[in-house]
Parts: sequence; C-alpha cells; structure tokens
Amino acid sequence: MNALRIVQELADRGGQNVHVAFRREAKTLKTNPPPFKIEKQTVGVFRAGIDYENRSAVAEKREAGIETQGLKGKTWELFPYILKSEASGKLLLRLNPSSGETRSTVQWFANGQPVTKAEVAPYLLSSETAEKTVEKGEFCFDVGCENIVAIGEKIETPLAYL
Repeated sequence: MNALRIVQELADRGGQNVHVAFRREAKTLKTNPPPFKIEKQTVGVFRAGIDYENRSAVAEKREAGIETQGLKGKTWELFPYILKSEASGKLLLRLNPSSGETRSTVQWFANGQPVTKAEVAPYLLSSETAEKTVEKGEFCFDVGCENIVAIGEKIETPLAYL
C-alpha cells in the first residue's frame, strides 16, 4: 500500500486501535534454503499516529535520564505516521501494540498457499519464530509500507493471498 493511502486510512483514527494486516517474505536460513517462497502475514490490532514525545513512558524515562529508543537511522516523512529509512529510502509505518489485550495472529504461506508454522520452521531463522513479549506501552515498531495489505475496522483472517 502506498504511504499516502495509509495516512488517508489512518488520519481520522490517530492514536485509536485499528486493525492492520501486513505480509513480508520470511527470513530464511542460508544453510538450508527453502525450495519455495515463504511469507509471514500478521494481522492484529495496533495504534498509529501517536506522538511518542507526549507518552508518559517516554517522559518518565527522559526525566530519569534514560535515553529512549529514538528513530535509529530514520526521519519522519509524514509525522506521526510515516518514517523514511535513511539507508534504504524505504517508507515505514510506525505502529504500537493496541492498548487492549488483543493478540496478533500469524499465518505462514509457502508459494502463496497457507501452511502451518511447523511446515516452514526448518527453513526459518530463529528470530522469525521467537515469541515476543511486550510491556504495555513500551514498544513501537515499523512496517514497510509496501508490506501493508489491509487497514480497517475488522480484518478477517487468514486473508486470501494478495
């Protein structure tokens, strides 16, 4: 999805919980390359359009003299939604987990067909399959705009191969 369309979808929902689906090619082992293309699709509830400077967790860390995560080689292209990687020039959507107790769902694909995690696990880097735990309000991450496949009120899973 292009960055302008993403911002249009999110502009009136800044900071609110919104369903987002994104898909990217999986990181695979060089020593055991897969005989097919593996993709990872994530669908979940996230927040976008948050000014992190106004978040209490950021303010508390700064007051305590603790350095925050920062932009790490990125600059704001369309604040507070879209970042640009200084190294690659790619546009990224800044997301934060939802404020509720919802969990993301992951669907794996091999050559466009849904498969189980167990079927592709022998080919994946350990970072692809590690469970990520997050302290509430302590985490943000960036997703390549080209990997966003849907934004909306509710997204049915799994999405058909796009």
